[in-house]
Amino acid sequence: MSYLQQFVALAEAKNQSIAVSLKNTLEEGGERISVLGENILERYQGIVDGDIEVLVQAYATMVMRFNKLQLKYEISGSYPKQGFDQVKEAVYDNMPDMTSYMLGLVCSQFAWSNHFRLWCFFEDKFLNRLSSVQNILEFAPGHGHFGLSTLQKYPNAQLIGIDISPASVKMSTRIATSFDHTNANYRQQDAMALEENYFGKFDAVICGELLEHVPEPDRILASVHKALTPGGVAYVTAAITAAAPDHIYEFTTVSEVTNMVTASGLEIIDQISESTRPLTDQAKGAPTTIAMIVTKG
Repeated sequence: MSYLQQFVALAEAKNQSIAVSLKNTLEEGGERISVLGENILERYQGIVDGDIEVLVQAYATMVMRFNKLQLKYEISGSYPKQGFDQVKEAVYDNMPDMTSYMLGLVCSQFAWSNHFRLWCFFEDKFLNRLSSVQNILEFAPGHGHFGLSTLQKYPNAQLIGIDISPASVKMSTRIATSFDHTNANYRQQDAMALEENYFGKFDAVICGELLEHVPEPDRILASVHKALTPGGVAYVTAAITAAAPDHIYEFTTVSEVTNMVTASGLEIIDQISESTRPLTDQAKGAPTTIAMIVTKG
């Protein structure tokens, strides 16, 4: 039985509603999503000593947590009032919680149709653009899947990942080591205060699932701009009207995000938006993620 078949069977035994959604997503995605799911599970089962049930539990816990927060957000009309230091202490510095969160999130890349389509955009529009990439900087790699997949395609490149969470740095480093990615280096650093030795050094930057996690996302975009070489390209995403345990900055429209990006001096050369259905009629809008390919303007 493949890793993906094990994951589906265990999901069916644990939570029928999650299993139905998962199976529908896999059916819609065809062979490509099955390959993605198998690759992810092969990579991350090592984190849990081969116990796929731990990955299923992490994913199910994350889904239920997200749904609860999204329901509260749609009813109240605002994200929870929490500062970055509160989130850092409760989530990013909490090794068990952050590890489970990242494992659930990486499984969503094949379990959620919107995340799968965003992955396809990343692979087709960003990775295929990096024909001669040498130096890659990844902001907040989290589970590390995007950066390590970039190295898998471009094994001669060098990757530096910076993340404020020690759990993220530990997970990404462990995955990179287990797959002999000696050209990946993860460091516990703050992307909002980018060190000068990073300025103008990277022909590719990955900044996924970060802007909504900080109180001043324009500072992250400024760091992306500073890090890129002339002609370098970056992959940047933002969540819009979508609650999560560590979402601080509430974007409410796609144009709000794109205006902030262009105001930072970055030029958007391609973009895609993917949405899911809101849980209530009171929602400001559908939970949405925008992904953009940007360059230094």
